Amino acid sequence: MATYKGIQGYSVQVLASDPSPTASVTGQLWYNSTSGTYKISTQTTGAWSAGGLLNTYREEGGGAGIQSAGICAGGLQGPTISPRYRDETEIYDGTTWTEVNDLNTGRATPDGAGSTTAALWFGGGAPGATSPPANTESWNGTAWTAVSGLATARRDASGWGTQALASCAGGVPTRTNYEEWNGSAWSAATAFNTGRSHLTGVGTQTAGLIFGGNQTPLPTQSDLTEIWNGSTWTEVNDLTTARQFGAGSGITTAAVYFGGTTGSNSALTELYDGTSWTEVGDMGLARRALCGATGAPSGVSMAYGGFATSYPQANQTEEWNDPVIAIKTVTTS
Repeated sequence: MATYKGIQGYSVQVLASDPSPTASVTGQLWYNSTSGTYKISTQTTGAWSAGGLLNTYREEGGGAGIQSAGICAGGLQGPTISPRYRDETEIYDGTTWTEVNDLNTGRATPDGAGSTTAALWFGGGAPGATSPPANTESWNGTAWTAVSGLATARRDASGWGTQALASCAGGVPTRTNYEEWNGSAWSAATAFNTGRSHLTGVGTQTAGLIFGGNQTPLPTQSDLTEIWNGSTWTEVNDLTTARQFGAGSGITTAAVYFGGTTGSNSALTELYDGTSWTEVGDMGLARRALCGATGAPSGVSMAYGGFATSYPQANQTEEWNDPVIAIKTVTTS
């Protein structure tokens, strides 16, 4: 019979107490001499669960907030719907979406930042526009107010941050352009390395992360990831699967990316640990052009809306819970 040492190449460690942090020994077996038991560290794949339904089906909307307090505004509906470019705003309380006051300008692919009581919406595609709008609107929990526009108008970009300190990266036609909001105006900052649209970004103005998207020559799904330290962009490890039109949340050391398209709609979910991406549990519904609660920690993110298989667009919400790491006692049962 094979021994543990013969299989693993080393003997079972004898420890007086269980190691910490638990995540550092995932998959490892040891003998706890204090309890007189064998222990192993296990990890689940993480899982999505169903949440409340949006009132307005839509793709290409903007999202922000957290899992228990999300916001969705703008978006696009099917070609037989008028108007296609939506201005509806909805607030999520962790169970139910409620429609509140509309955006001043209906638009598709706007970017959102902030929370349900203090949000910022910017850019996107507007009906009848010959070029993307620079429009920026501020939300105070009750109504939207037009404020200073983007320094460079764009659509299909990525936005993240807070109402007072928001970021906007990439898009059409700017691609490598990055700018920051200081609470009253936008200004250009250092461009990132590889231009793209339909990308996703998370984090803060001093610690941002962008990933995925559509590179030239079009359409080329991107697996690139770049990190921002407040002054410089640096390319880091790639996504496991290249795709665009996905959504995400988190920070530079703990991010999640989900959905999008690889050429066909995707249900893939990947976690970033500050070094590399790992594929985890799939979404229940494969979709692209969906929204994410960009302000949420990666472990409790939320996906809503998007385009699944046909019109009308999706109105489903899914809530993500990170993989659970636990120490278990080994038994013979």
